[in-house]
Amino acid sequence: MDNIIYAERGKTAYITLNKPNKHNALNIESIKELRSCINKANNSNHIRAIILKANGKSFCAGADLNWLHESDGNSHGQNVQEAKELSDMLASIAESSKVTIAYAHGKVLGGGLGIISACDIVVADPHTICCAPEARIGMAPAIIAPYVASKIGNDKAKFLFLTTINIAAAEAKKIGIVNEVIQHNKFDKHELDLLEHINKTAPNAIKIIKDMMRSLSSTCDSKIAKRQYELMATVRASDEAKHGIGSFLKKQTIKWD
Repeated sequence: MDNIIYAERGKTAYITLNKPNKHNALNIESIKELRSCINKANNSNHIRAIILKANGKSFCAGADLNWLHESDGNSHGQNVQEAKELSDMLASIAESSKVTIAYAHGKVLGGGLGIISACDIVVADPHTICCAPEARIGMAPAIIAPYVASKIGNDKAKFLFLTTINIAAAEAKKIGIVNEVIQHNKFDKHELDLLEHINKTAPNAIKIIKDMMRSLSSTCDSKIAKRQYELMATVRASDEAKHGIGSFLKKQTIKWD
C-alpha cells in the first residue's frame, strides 16, 4: 500500500496520506513520498491547487516514534539528513506557487501541525485536535516551529510548544491555525465551492501574491530552516529524547526530574 496517494483531476492535485492504521504518522519513507508528490504538483503547469487530505481516523499524528526509536544508532550526519528531508518537505508546501489547501480531521500532531501550518488554507472537522507534543517526550518542535510561528505568531506558538496542550478545532480557528471549521462529511462540497473561486484567479497573480506574503515573514527562510533541522537532529539524539520515546513506546509513564 502506498504511504501517499497522488491523483490529478482537472486543475487540482489531490495528495492523500494513506497510513490509516498508523494515524498517518510520518517516517522517512512517507516524508520522501509526500515531498515527491508535492513537487510533482508544483512542477505541473496546469495544476492550480493542491489539496492535502488523509485516509483513516486522523490527518497526521506526527512522527512515527518507532522510526525515531529504530534510528537510535544513526550518526549525527544521518539524523541531520533525515531532519532535512522533513524540513524540505514542509518547504515544498510553503513555497509552492499553487494554492495549497489542507482538509484536516482527527489528530493533527507535531509534523501534522507543521503540514497544515505550511498550507495556505486549512479546513478542519469540529472534532479535530491540534497539538505540538514534542516536549512530552524530550523532543523540540524545531522543524515545524517556523511555520507555526509564521501562521499564528511567536507568543501563541510558544504557548503551544511549552504546554503541549491539545486544542480543539474551534480554538485552532480562533488563534489562526485553521481558517474554517465544517463537518467532515461536508468537505467534498466545500472543496468544490472553493476550487470554483480559485480557478477564476490568474496563475501568475497567485504566485506574486504568495511571494509577496512570504516576503513579509522572516520565519521561514532557508537559513532559519537549516538551523532548525540541525537543532532537531541534535535533540533527537539526546538522552532525554531516547528516554521519552522509549518510555512512550513501552507505554510507561514518562517521569522528568
